[in-house]
Amino acid sequence: MTLNKVIRKRLTMKTRKSMFGLLFVSPIIVGIVFIYFRVLIKSIVYSFGKMDAQFINHFVGFENYKTVLFVNPDFVRDVMESVGMLLINIVVIIIYSIFVSSLINRDIKGKGIIRAFLFLPVIISTGVVSKIQSYDIVNQFSSISNAGGNVSQIANGLLQADMIEKFILSLNVIPQVSGIVVVAIQNIFSLISQSGVQIIIFLAGLQAISPSIYESAYVEGASGWEVFWKITIPMLSPLILVSVVYTVIDSFTNSSNKIIQSIYYYITQTVDYGISAAMAWIYFTLIIFILLIILPLLSRITYYNNH
Repeated sequence: MTLNKVIRKRLTMKTRKSMFGLLFVSPIIVGIVFIYFRVLIKSIVYSFGKMDAQFINHFVGFENYKTVLFVNPDFVRDVMESVGMLLINIVVIIIYSIFVSSLINRDIKGKGIIRAFLFLPVIISTGVVSKIQSYDIVNQFSSISNAGGNVSQIANGLLQADMIEKFILSLNVIPQVSGIVVVAIQNIFSLISQSGVQIIIFLAGLQAISPSIYESAYVEGASGWEVFWKITIPMLSPLILVSVVYTVIDSFTNSSNKIIQSIYYYITQTVDYGISAAMAWIYFTLIIFILLIILPLLSRITYYNNH
């Protein structure tokens, strides 16, 4: 008996899966240890120091952290806005991703065209459109066209947020809900472009569910609504957990995030590595703290097949 067969015989299926998972993430582990670990250590050193004109770092203790938290007028406010936007992004992106993945998973005519159409914003957002957003060309075009006519109204959007809010309030919807809807509509393109990975995750999860489970449920008289909530959602709950974690990290590290822009500004414009590093580590700690809150909460309602 060969060594390979002996190892396979002694290892359990769970151990094999764990080893396969470790092998799968081994490239990023190697990258962190041999490439990024040195950068992280240097970033920590910068956060406790101050650069002089000769780019020599001098230890100043927690001075940079105190400046960021208690002197900088924008950091704490921007962090609170980012957390508020995160809550809205999670709800909208997860609901939209589940809806789209359920739609394109159906056996309907023109499914390929529908998939291409739904993924189009995700694809173009990585190219020219992202450059347009980065350089704010649309706003420049709007300001130029103010002298010419009503083109700026088109550039600013056909649906105005205040009109939508008034319409929602006329339906006696509570202000908190109307605010969420208005913010979601204002950022609809950004939210759609950030849903590509989640859609793929949910689509893979839907295709992994055995059709016999649905057939048995329909034979027992279950409606489509009951099948969705009692079969589809529980079976997708592990992937919902993964998608929420991905959405949190993606939202917090997106280049359009104000905190990321502030960190980049202090690096490139003021060349203040101490302040930027302190901002980055405070922000990183906040992300870890939010994930430590979300993971246990969602894990309690997550269903696993092997349980």
